[in-house]
Amino acid sequence: DVWKQCAADFEWAAQNLPLTTTKNGRIVKAAADHMLAEMSICIGDYDKAIAAAKRVIDGTDGDYHLMTERFGTRAGEATDRYGNPHSSYWDLFRMGNFNYQEGNKEAIWVAQYDYEGRISNTGGGGVVSWGSAPAKCHIEQAFVSNFYNVDMKRTLSNGDVIQIFGWGAVTFTNSKADYDANKNKSNVATDSTGYGGGGTCHPTEWFLGDLWNNCGSDVRGSEEMIQRNLYQSGGKPWRQAIDEAKALYESKKASGDPDADLYKITANDTVTLFPRIWKFGTDKHVDGDYRRYDPDWYVIRLAETYLLLAEAYLNKGDKASAADAINVVRARAKAPLCTAADVTIDYILDERARELYGEEHRAVTLSR
Repeated sequence: DVWKQCAADFEWAAQNLPLTTTKNGRIVKAAADHMLAEMSICIGDYDKAIAAAKRVIDGTDGDYHLMTERFGTRAGEATDRYGNPHSSYWDLFRMGNFNYQEGNKEAIWVAQYDYEGRISNTGGGGVVSWGSAPAKCHIEQAFVSNFYNVDMKRTLSNGDVIQIFGWGAVTFTNSKADYDANKNKSNVATDSTGYGGGGTCHPTEWFLGDLWNNCGSDVRGSEEMIQRNLYQSGGKPWRQAIDEAKALYESKKASGDPDADLYKITANDTVTLFPRIWKFGTDKHVDGDYRRYDPDWYVIRLAETYLLLAEAYLNKGDKASAADAINVVRARAKAPLCTAADVTIDYILDERARELYGEEHRAVTLSR
């Protein structure tokens, strides 16, 4: 009965909300029809779900389409700083690109983060304190690697100072002289890990690995979006730096160097690395201050409408139409297209994870 009342409420909203609004974050007709589609699936009215989803997709509820071409604030950047090509999917998650009013025709309903400008010191809400300045949206901090104590120096018996992981861990130039002169000195926030520790959300191994099996060149699982190779500020891969530090210690120990133990990586030097999810964060913060990150966030995006349409078709037994809906999303991602034979509820759940990781309320989806 509650679900039926929800469906009735969404149906009324779809009939009475405006097609468009000039105000970011305001609810429009397409948002109500999207929710009506989901709720209609819940109560088993698949025809109504299909009709509602189609109104969003076919233009009845306004001008919406997947963003298949580069767009927005960083459309002119062909690659990231490591040479990985950028895509329109990457553009979806750049600051200044989230809202329909900013040219994003995929955005149906977007939560406003720094809606009163505290990140730019103009007052208001939507932000928490970090350090001595208005802080970045915590979603970035939550998903970066926990990374501590990379500035680990040792003083040898002859007075020389070494850096366990190389000076590139803390300078852009891999130079002790620059470190001593505080010239070109960086910190962890400026390398590809993106922060000085504090990550609390570790993606599962399933998301980082098995989910992308047989996905070909799917941009959503590529290095562009899930950075598996992390680099020091000086440009050396962290994996290489750690391996070199281990090898140097073994060499010093084998040669009988009296300072060998000073080269040993200890618990205090431990670094925790896991892939960085580029949905959640940026390499270009507000005013160049890594504490300032101002994304809005999708509540409803058109890609999910297609996947709801696929789910409704599947429940009606029309796997061919379900595959067609899924393939609109997969084509944008440059993923291999699926066939009707591929489509199961598990396949749709996997596709939702690939497309909507961090956006959908996964527990609610699974409960539904």
